[in-house]
Amino acid sequence: MEVFGSFEATEVAREGNFGAIMYARKAGVSDRKFAIKVFRPPEFLMDDDQIVRESEAFLESAEAQQRAHGAAPGVWAPVYEMGKCSGGAWYATDLLEGSLEWLRITQRDLEPEHIRKVIEPIVQGLLALKVGQGRAHGNLKATNVLLMGRADLSRARVLLCDPKPASRCKSPDDDQNDARDLGNLVHQLILHRQFQNATEWPLQNSDAWKRLGKTGASWLDVVNRLIDPTTTKKPTIQEISGMLPGGPVASPAGGKAASPAPSEADRKAKEEAEKRAREEDERRKRNEAEIARKVREQAEKEAAAKAEAERKAKEDAQRKAEADAKAREEAQRKAELDRKAREEADRKAREEAERKAKEDAERKAREAETARKAQEEAARKAQEEETKRQAERAEADRKAKEAAEKKAKDEAERKARAEEERRAKEEEARTQAELKARQKAEQQAKEAERVEAEKKAREEAKQRAQQEAERKKTQAAEAKARAAAAATTTAATASEEAKADAPWPAAEVERAGSQPAAGGSKKGIMIAAAALVAVAGTVGVILAMRGGGGDATPSGDGGGTNPPVVDGGKPGTDPPTGPAPDQTPTPTSISAQVIAAAVTKRLPEFEKRVGDDLTEAARAAVASHRTTSTDRLKLVATTEANRVVERAAVEA
Repeated sequence: MEVFGSFEATEVAREGNFGAIMYARKAGVSDRKFAIKVFRPPEFLMDDDQIVRESEAFLESAEAQQRAHGAAPGVWAPVYEMGKCSGGAWYATDLLEGSLEWLRITQRDLEPEHIRKVIEPIVQGLLALKVGQGRAHGNLKATNVLLMGRADLSRARVLLCDPKPASRCKSPDDDQNDARDLGNLVHQLILHRQFQNATEWPLQNSDAWKRLGKTGASWLDVVNRLIDPTTTKKPTIQEISGMLPGGPVASPAGGKAASPAPSEADRKAKEEAEKRAREEDERRKRNEAEIARKVREQAEKEAAAKAEAERKAKEDAQRKAEADAKAREEAQRKAELDRKAREEADRKAREEAERKAKEDAERKAREAETARKAQEEAARKAQEEETKRQAERAEADRKAKEAAEKKAKDEAERKARAEEERRAKEEEARTQAELKARQKAEQQAKEAERVEAEKKAREEAKQRAQQEAERKKTQAAEAKARAAAAATTTAATASEEAKADAPWPAAEVERAGSQPAAGGSKKGIMIAAAALVAVAGTVGVILAMRGGGGDATPSGDGGGTNPPVVDGGKPGTDPPTGPAPDQTPTPTSISAQVIAAAVTKRLPEFEKRVGDDLTEAARAAVASHRTTSTDRLKLVATTEANRVVERAAVEA
């Protein structure tokens, strides 16, 4: 919060248009409460020069209050510190609870001694200011009269504050204003409102004044003299201090008492004051006499007016009585005429009423007859409607009963069908269970038969494979022997034919063997070599198709495919199997031409024989391969079936 001198503001208690009151504390003082009054007008209301001037006037007022407190500390609020601040000025004082404004707002009725208790310190403060500084307050109002202990006014302290700046005091105008404002304060304490309307003066002795008892009239007289709007010479503060109900006001505690030996100036001032008081008293008396005269004149005028009014009232009453008499006669005549007219009207009314009554009776009779017929018709229709409703209800009941019976029957049939279906389903389930059991038993039997059959099949296949292996082995041996015999026979035959057909002697033939022959000798050698290669190749092909030279295996896997190796690993001919029955070694060597010629001559026969052997060997190899493949498929199927059966058995 903001700091003001040695005081620190703690909280804003109240804000106004030109400043604020703040709660404050002072360093080193903890058992007392202080307040900071700040003058800080808003900038839009005053310019800087005005703010400076008003701030100086605020401090001037605070200085006057500080001096007044020094002269009469019991009736003036203290000023501990003062100074300028940003945008204005301030001073520090004690924190008080409220002001006389609180009494006016709460409209609290005060006892006579409480009124004296409140007004006496105000008068003492004004006296101290007048004696000590020779000036008036100039700013006396309810908010500048502070209260401490307002709950109990008999023990409360009343303190003045915020006098008008000395530079702005205009005596004796301010003295007159203090007197008027003091009377207004008493007016507020008793009537709870300010005196504002001069037409209310002089104040009358109302219930509020009467409530104060014996002192009420005295206070009323004091207030009438202080707020008198017809004069500008009101009592001075010294005179006021001697005219309050309850006796003169004592000098304030700590105030400056009057000197026991007044000076000439004081004596003259006192004489002047007494003279003014006498003149004021005479003037007041004259005014009161004038007012009384005016009141008397007004009363006389009112009495004359009242007498004239009474006279006129009597004349008016007489005229009214005559008029009333004439009015009564006219009223009687009119009443007679009215009576006769009423009698005639009554007669006509009776006749008309009788006629209307007769017509009404006839109309009502017709209406009653019509109503009776309508009622009978309605009753008949109601009866018919009731009969119809009963028939409809009976029909509805019958249909409902039939529907219920049909529903019950349908429900019974549905239940019977459901029961039959349940039984059929149970029978079917039982049949299915038996069928599944039989099927399972048959399947198990078939599976056992199949396993047994597969076992027998495997044994038979094994036997057939062994037999087929023996047969193939035998066939291979026979084919090998036939091929060797055929080759030997062909070579011998070709050699003999070559010798028989040769046109030159044997010596030439032997000699020619060491050199190449002309013409087709080279071709013959190539044909013979080709024949030998063909024979060896044929034997190799046969052996390869039969699975090699070794024993055949029942699984059909191929054995070695290399041709037989003879004489140190040279391919081309089978190993010797012994001399053929008709083969004889030839001691004579023949030439290549002779061999070629013999081979060429016997080549078609040789080719045919070799082809037949190859065809037979191929057929045998194909049959053997087909048999071996079938056996292998059967073996694979049997093995897989065994696995399935074993897995099913494990799962079961």
